[in-house]
Amino acid sequence: MRRLFAGRCRFAVVAAVLVLSGTACTERTIRPTDEPPFATGDAPVIEALVLGSELPDALEDDIKKTIDAKLNIDLRIVPCLGDACKTQLSMRLAEGNPPDLFYVDRRTLARLVKQNQLLDLSPYVDLLQPAIDFAGGGKVELPENGGKLYGLAIGDNAFQFTYWVREDWLDKLGLQPPATLDELARTARAFTFGDPDGNGKNDTYGFGGNPDQALGPIFGAFGTTYPGHFYRKNGQLVNSLTDPGMVPALAYIQSLIEAGVVDPDLLSNKTAQHEMKAFQGQVGLFYYNWPNMMNDNKVKEWQPLNPNARWVQLPSPQGPGGASYSFYDPGAASVLVMPKTLQRAPAKLDKIIRLLRYVTSPEGSRLVMYGLEGKHYTVAGNQIVPTAQMSQMKYAYLYQLVGRDELTYLKTKFPKQEPYFSFAMRQPRLEVLDSFIDPPDDYSAADAERYIKEELYKFIYGKRPLDSYGEFLATLDTEYRYEAYRQAAERQLKSLGMIR
Repeated sequence: MRRLFAGRCRFAVVAAVLVLSGTACTERTIRPTDEPPFATGDAPVIEALVLGSELPDALEDDIKKTIDAKLNIDLRIVPCLGDACKTQLSMRLAEGNPPDLFYVDRRTLARLVKQNQLLDLSPYVDLLQPAIDFAGGGKVELPENGGKLYGLAIGDNAFQFTYWVREDWLDKLGLQPPATLDELARTARAFTFGDPDGNGKNDTYGFGGNPDQALGPIFGAFGTTYPGHFYRKNGQLVNSLTDPGMVPALAYIQSLIEAGVVDPDLLSNKTAQHEMKAFQGQVGLFYYNWPNMMNDNKVKEWQPLNPNARWVQLPSPQGPGGASYSFYDPGAASVLVMPKTLQRAPAKLDKIIRLLRYVTSPEGSRLVMYGLEGKHYTVAGNQIVPTAQMSQMKYAYLYQLVGRDELTYLKTKFPKQEPYFSFAMRQPRLEVLDSFIDPPDDYSAADAERYIKEELYKFIYGKRPLDSYGEFLATLDTEYRYEAYRQAAERQLKSLGMIR
């Protein structure tokens, strides 16, 4: 169970929590009843801006049709991807036309509260109790804003990524699955120069993936993570840039690249590119998530390309700093919020609260996880039994507005893949604290992060000598005001009781 700290108090967080910034509650302007009937009055349009894609046509969307009929609303999920979500949200807020439900991180939450753009939900906290109970309860306070309720923080879905290795190539070359950094390097060399596919050509590489993800386990083996993250060691605040393991990690990665065992297109790899290289037999060890490897439709995609390929997962490699596959930021949970404009629309707010209560009820949560009983699943005793049509519900996550019971969901929907998601969930990750830190006003995170990434790749590709790493830090501290950022982090995390 993850722990967050607020002020001097500690609160357990499971999957969704209240985000508060005060103690007083004002008098309620609406009071939804505890039970149906829901279908009364007009059917307001409720828009939810949600990270994702794959939304079907409304006439074919069984979840939307069921929710609309049940609650007498017109629920419109607006899917978006990556930075497009931030851009769309910013534009709509600036235009005074915000979605009725949308997600922000803690830092954005604090900014929007200061700008008076979010609805204070304190008067309705007891009405939202079903959603709180559904997710396990708990509270995260933002003391700098005085203690009012501004949203529901949604817990992360289960971690999905691991290294995957061609077991058939290991067998051909007489190798065991690599468990340490040294063994990983030997495996990468053998996969590159040992003709593991037996075609007599020098056309394979030992290591690949997306550069913003694939190097994570290597940094983790040196006790750190990608440059630019804050975390605790022995109660003290550490930044990965100055962690003693950083330079040795960069040197190790550089050695792999100099040895010619890394996909030469590593820096330009997008998901589809590094996936296809692995599936076509060009790369024998890469970093990827289990759904894109072992879901039935993906297996049908890559198996014909390499009928003899056997992909297996690897534990996070051991190194001088231990083992860690990646990092997670417990304060970066997406916070479901509502715009302050809803103050002027109490009838719509009533429907939105009913919507959140419904999708976290036993009936509603089943709907948004699995679809329609009798069509997408049946019930045998206490078990959900998927039908062949459950595959049509790949978009259902868009309607899980307050999260889901992750392990139950995965075991029900992907029973054959349980070994893979269970393996990924067990892998260690480093807890970082970035989202608890508000940078100084004159610090440009985008500029600093761009400079860090540019120099990182120069170091690992030998374009900049590692003995100039101190000069890199000095430039970052002065020209990019990173020292001021570190000092702000120290002050704020101490005030929250998160470091000594």
